Amino acid sequence: MKIAKHKPRRAAILVVVLLTMLVVTSIVGTTMLLSLRSQRECRVERQMIQIQFLCEAGALRASEKLAMDLAFAGDRWLPDLGDGSETSTEVVTKVIREPDQSMTIEVIASLEGGPYLQRVQRTRLFPFRVNTN
Repeated sequence: MKIAKHKPRRAAILVVVLLTMLVVTSIVGTTMLLSLRSQRECRVERQMIQIQFLCEAGALRASEKLAMDLAFAGDRWLPDLGDGSETSTEVVTKVIREPDQSMTIEVIASLEGGPYLQRVQRTRLFPFRVNTN
C-alpha cells in the first residue's frame, strides 16, 4: 500500500518539474528574441545616423570644393568609416546650377549594411550661395 501512495506523488512532482522547465524555457526564449530584436534596432538606428552624417559630410566637402573652384560639377567619394565593419560606403555629389545663378548641392549617400542589414541610400539637397564680396 505504501508503494501505491508514492507513485502518484512522484508523478505529480515530475509534472510540476516539467511545467516549471517549460515556463523557464519559454521565458529564456522570449528574452533572447527580445534581445536580438533590440540589437537589430540599434544597428538600424546606427546606420541611419551614419547615413545622415555622410550626407552632411558630402555636402560640406562639395561646398569647400565649390568655393575653391566654381566650375566644380560634383564627384564620387568612398569614405572609410574606420569602425572595422564590413560596410561599403559611397557618397556622390552633384552641383545643380539654376538659371538665376543659384546652386544646389545634391548628395546621394549609400551605405551597404553588411551581412545583417540591408543597403540604405539617402538623397539630400543643400542650397549653396556664392559670396561675391
